[in-house]
This record gives sequence, structure tokens and C-alpha cells, in this order.
Amino acid sequence: MTDRLDSDHTTNLLPQVIEQILTSSQEDRFLADLLDALPIGVVVLDTAGRVVRYNLHEQRLAQRTAESVMGRHFFREVAPCTAASGLLPAFERYAHRGGELQVDLHFQFPFAHLKVPRDVRLRLRGFDSGDRRFAFLLVEDITEEMQARRLRELLAMLVAHDMKNPLTAIRLNVDMVMRELRQGQAGSAVSERLGDARIAAERLDRMIRLFLDVYRLENAELPVAFAPVDPLSLAHELLRNQTPLAEIYGLQLTCEGAAAPISSDASLLMRIVENLLDNAMRHARNVIRLVLRDSDEAVEVEVIDDGQGVPEDAKGLIFDKFASLSADLRGYNQGLGLTFCKLAVDRLGGLLSVHDASPRGALFRLRLPRVPPAAAAAPF
Repeated sequence: MTDRLDSDHTTNLLPQVIEQILTSSQEDRFLADLLDALPIGVVVLDTAGRVVRYNLHEQRLAQRTAESVMGRHFFREVAPCTAASGLLPAFERYAHRGGELQVDLHFQFPFAHLKVPRDVRLRLRGFDSGDRRFAFLLVEDITEEMQARRLRELLAMLVAHDMKNPLTAIRLNVDMVMRELRQGQAGSAVSERLGDARIAAERLDRMIRLFLDVYRLENAELPVAFAPVDPLSLAHELLRNQTPLAEIYGLQLTCEGAAAPISSDASLLMRIVENLLDNAMRHARNVIRLVLRDSDEAVEVEVIDDGQGVPEDAKGLIFDKFASLSADLRGYNQGLGLTFCKLAVDRLGGLLSVHDASPRGALFRLRLPRVPPAAAAAPF
């Protein structure tokens, strides 16, 4: 709250400071230094849209010198991505007719020197200096603020929507074990109930790790190490690890086909397919097929179940966070499993899609290039 009040106060004082600088017959170093010392980007424009002031914080934020932007049209040459927002029309109305100029908006700004757009708060204001009109734009990097807000929202949704189920299972099983122990009825059921509680605890642990990894992937903070990976060896390891769980569900897990080695992150790829298999186990009736194949310059991995399948109108939503809150996904994407898969596949430079299986069920197809694109392989 304090930061917002300080920012508002700065906004109100700036016209006076800028006017003093613009109207002074000599450069007022104190005021110019004051403008540069502000922890917020300041861009001053004349009515033609040309940059007449570009303070030090904005230079650091945009990684551009004042000399490189002075006299250039801000909306068309310096930051053309802002032209599609409401800033340019409002500025042009003000430039031609005068009156009040006051636009506030939140904007994801694709700075050229950064891999991921930053969240910025933009404030556009107009002011008169003698018989001339000017405008100034305040640029605040609020990425950390927005990330914290998204983290709180994501955690709240996760707790409300998914975590309550395994927590309830743990609590109920432990309560029943304690009651049976008190009543002297402990027997084979105790071991079964503790086993159920352990499964629920592992599911909860997986949810928490998924939550953290989705957050890190969305903010480009999850490191990826590319190295040679043999898809067939990885598939056989997955089969060994997942078959016992499939048998508990009463399902048959098979592996078909083969694929040549690729450059990828084995650990991340393993987790992607594990999540796809876990998702399939909740829906398959009898069989889950893991299929490998070579395709052009890529390798395809398919996870196919024989369940009800994904409704056609839900396929475009299935990888969204908590899409099942607002769409009929027949239980698919409970929580963050498929969201994690989509973000992780993107990070590996691949594609993840969902299709109808034949004769029924869902088919999730993971397509990975043999050699990842430079953008994926580059370290963050």
C-alpha cells in the first residue's frame, strides 16, 4: 500500500519537476538528477509523440540509452507494442484537442533483451508548460508484485480444488486406524488403511511439486539440461516404474514401437510422460498404450487410454490451469498435471496435443525435435 501511495505522490509532483526542466534556460542539474534518481521509468513526450526526456531508470529498464530514443516517436518507433493498447488513441486525442489525459493500465512488455515479457504498470498523463502541451509516461516494473499475486491465487485455487481430496483421505484413514487401535480391533485393515494414507500423502507431495514447477516454468525459472536421450530406454524404465501402479488399478500397460535418440532433458521428459500415464490411469478401462515412433526430424510419444475420451469442445482448454473448474473434461486435468506437461514440453521445444483414440478414449501426443531449437536449449 505504501508503494502505491508513493507512486501516486510521484505522479502528482512530476509535472512541476518536468516543467521546470523544460522551461529552464539552462540545464537544471538538480532537477535532472532528481528525475534520474526516481525508481520508476519516466518518458516525456511532446504533442508529436516524440521523446524529449528519458530518465535513467527507464534506460536501465529498457536497456536503451536516452540518445538512442530522443526525438523519435515513442509509440511507433521506440515502443511499437504499446500502439495496440489504449495509450496511443488517448494520447492523440490529447495532442489534438487538449483536455485531460489520464490512462492507467497493466501491460506485459516484451523487452528485447529479456526472454520473458515483464509485467509493467503504465500511467500516461498530460500537462501544460506555458503555451505548449506535453505528456509523460510512468513505467513501473511490477513483475515481482504480479508473480507474488499469481502465486497466492494459484496456491489458493490448488488448496481449494485439489489438495483437500488427499488431505481428507489421509485424515479419514488415520482416524479409522486410531479408532481401531483404541477398540482393540487392529488387524489387516490397519495395514491397508495406512497404505491408503501413504498413497494419498504421495499424491499430495506430487501436487505440491507440480505447483512449484508450474510456477517456475511460467516464470522461466526451471533449469533444463539437454543431453542425448534414448526414448526406448526411457519408455522401458517408465514401464518398470508404472506397471505396479497400473496393476493396482487393474490395468494393462503396454509399450509399442521404437525411436532414435534425441537431445532433450531426460529427467523432465520422464516426468512429463509419468504425468500423462498418471492421467490415463484415472480414465482407462482396461489398457494404456505407450507408443513410440520416428517422424521426420522429430520423435513422437503417445499415451493412449481406452476411457471415455475428452469432449471436443474441451480439447482447447485441457492444458489450462484448473480448466476442470469451468469445463466438462470428464475428470481430465485434475489440478496441474497436464498444465505442467504442456509448459514442460514447450520448454523442451516440442508440442503436446490431445486427440480421439480409436475406437475410443484419449490420445495424448508428445512431439519432440531431435535437436531442440536454440531458444529452448539456451540457459535461462
